Amino acid sequence: MSKSKTQTSRRQAGSKSSGQQQTQNTPRSRSRRKAIARSRSENQRDKTNISATAFEILPVRPDLLDAVWPHIEPHLQRAVDESEGLIAIQDVRAAASTGEMLVWVVSATSSGTIQGAYTTRIIAYPQRSALAVDLVGGSKLSRWLQMALQSIEIHARHLGCEQLEGYGRAAWGRVLRDHKWRLAYHAFYKDL
Repeated sequence: MSKSKTQTSRRQAGSKSSGQQQTQNTPRSRSRRKAIARSRSENQRDKTNISATAFEILPVRPDLLDAVWPHIEPHLQRAVDESEGLIAIQDVRAAASTGEMLVWVVSATSSGTIQGAYTTRIIAYPQRSALAVDLVGGSKLSRWLQMALQSIEIHARHLGCEQLEGYGRAAWGRVLRDHKWRLAYHAFYKDL
């Protein structure tokens, strides 16, 4: 090969490789690509943790129920609507005002807006007690569910409960399975 052809070939090869790096901007080795993927995954997990701490979950004392009820009623109403007519929203308010049921409020810490609500109550079985989660409603549930489940578990342990119970549609089984809940039994209804 002549000298001019060799220099031209080298320049073209050099421009191809630098052009590929600039346009593709992809790592060359498999291990580097895996490291970048891991880093992105960890960043995504960190964002999830940040969003989880962007909420505050507090129980509502019965004497403060009237002040927050207009803000939490729409969230609980959605859950009541799925109860097959077994409970009305007035029943929830009455049980919460006597302390039979505890209402929890989920609010966004940045804006103070209420994002959801849920209720708990103690069930005393002959051999053990359980904390039941009856109604859950709200928006952005996937962002605050884990935090709510932790609050529920802490509250149940504080009360001396040995078990948690939850009621809801079949989709809850798929959601709660990731949090180590198990399906105990199915409930079937027939109107008479």
